[in-house]
Parts: sequence; C-alpha cells; structure tokens
Amino acid sequence: MSVSANCSSCRKPFKWYRKAYRCHCGEFFCANCLKSLPSIPWYDDNPFASLSINPAKGFWISDSLCSSCWEQHAKSIAQDIENRKASASSNSSFVEVFPSTYKGKIPKASESEERLIKTRFFRNRDDAEKQLCYIAAYFGYNLIYDRKWHKRTSSETSESGKGTYYYSIWAATGVASNRMMNDTMKSFLATIKISGF
Repeated sequence: MSVSANCSSCRKPFKWYRKAYRCHCGEFFCANCLKSLPSIPWYDDNPFASLSINPAKGFWISDSLCSSCWEQHAKSIAQDIENRKASASSNSSFVEVFPSTYKGKIPKASESEERLIKTRFFRNRDDAEKQLCYIAAYFGYNLIYDRKWHKRTSSETSESGKGTYYYSIWAATGVASNRMMNDTMKSFLATIKISGF
C-alpha cells in the first residue's frame, strides 16, 4: 500500500518533518491528527491499576488512531467493561476461595491460565474477599487459591481533634484460576449461561 501525499484529516502534505502514520482503518494521518489509545479503569474502586489497552489483545494494530477509529474503539472497550462488570456482579458468588493454609487438593483445571489478583484495603476482611471474588469473576475465573491477607494500620483524628483512632485495614491477594468441571457442572453452566466461565 502506497502512502498518500496528504493527511486524510487536515489535508496537509507529508514532509520530512510531518510524517505519515497508518491508522488501523488503512488511512494515513499526521501525528497531530491521531489520538493515543486511552487507559480505561476496569474496576472503579481498584487503585492498583488501570486496563491499558494492549494492541496484541485488542482490536487495533497501532497505539494511535484517527478520531473516528478512536471513538469506535473507546465505545467498544467501554461496552466490554460494562459487560464484564455485569457478569462479575452476577458470577462472583460462584467463585470458590482456598486460603494459603489449605492443605487439601485444590480442584483447579491443569490447562487453566492463572493470574495473581489483589484488592485494595478495607476495614472489613469480608469486603476484601468479596472484591477478590469480583475481580476473579471479572477476568472470567471461578476459583482462587493461595488467598492471603495483608494487614496495615490506619488512623483517623477524632472529631474533637484531641485524639487519634487507630484501626486495622485488610487487603487480600490470591491466584485466580478455573476449577475442574465434570459433565454435570458444564451442562448446568451452559443452561444458565454464565458468561466468562
């Protein structure tokens, strides 16, 4: 494919100082007319990371797009995130959790991909575990093993301003995986159409 002489958006000619960049749509643009892909938070309450769009796993060849492709891509990613959140909300109760102290056999599928996941800190350990299950379900996992607690001390000044109140906060980490499924469980999941598992 030959490079066009002008930018497809601003129509300025390409020169040695105004290079041509090919968008996914096949059109050529100058750097000023391209937009960089956004980083979109995949979970509103998680401060650890945002979901950087990975071209290898996403829809586009480069990390810069023309305006129309950028809008289409951003809408597609936003819709995917909403779908994942809805799926995680309904499926997080199906996630089975095994603490790091568990000595029995963990029924995880040998061919399953795994991911280390972690939560933010909560005052209540139950809230941290709920978020851990939500994160696992968000990424399509239904089992967490090697769940560990991480404890910190936090403080607040009293309303009167005369003292400080100290308390523990908790975060959880674990390895997300998928459990082995027998034929009965596979047909049950297919019947109720649990997405992501």
